Amino acid sequence: ELFEPRAVQTVSIRVPISFALLLLVPMLPDLAEALPRIQLDLVTIHRPTDYDLPGSALDIRFGNGSFPGREADRLTAERLVPVASPALAGAADWTALPLLLVAGAREMWAEWFAAAGLAGHPQRSHRFDSFVAALEAASAGAGVLLGSRPLVDAALKNRSLVPLSDFELSSTSGHFLTKASTARLTSAEQDFRQWLLRHLSGEISA
Repeated sequence: ELFEPRAVQTVSIRVPISFALLLLVPMLPDLAEALPRIQLDLVTIHRPTDYDLPGSALDIRFGNGSFPGREADRLTAERLVPVASPALAGAADWTALPLLLVAGAREMWAEWFAAAGLAGHPQRSHRFDSFVAALEAASAGAGVLLGSRPLVDAALKNRSLVPLSDFELSSTSGHFLTKASTARLTSAEQDFRQWLLRHLSGEISA
């Protein structure tokens, strides 16, 4: 038995859809190479109540790190910067463009304008219930998004979005890998946890 290959082990995890599509999915080839006997059962989260469903010891949550009854390890430190499509980037005054809104913890345009020392304006455009939908709208030229780094880093790198300011607002919020305080992780879950923390360690200090 010592020389037989270990069986494939499944790790179930709940993840916000924006984190899943923009950060975790691009890392899956590295996961396959680093942990070839682990397969993910990935469930995307759309509403906070989705976390209450049974079946997963691990989940990734967005917030300030305080999740009652759960241990949390920080994965990302959020930094907010206005971004838009290249077609809108040449506007003489980008603050007069429609501002895209995301429902929930990221609705921070007022804070960004205040911290940047700029006057905000009441003009608003479309409102989205997920960051990834708002990101697609910004890429399509629908308006200016308060981009959450590192979630927008790939779009900035491929120039589908460009920053409109050098000022980034650092936030206490970010993504955290969490588990119930009383939960005991399997060896596969522990391996996945260590791999994810190691892979994203640079995003915490960036």
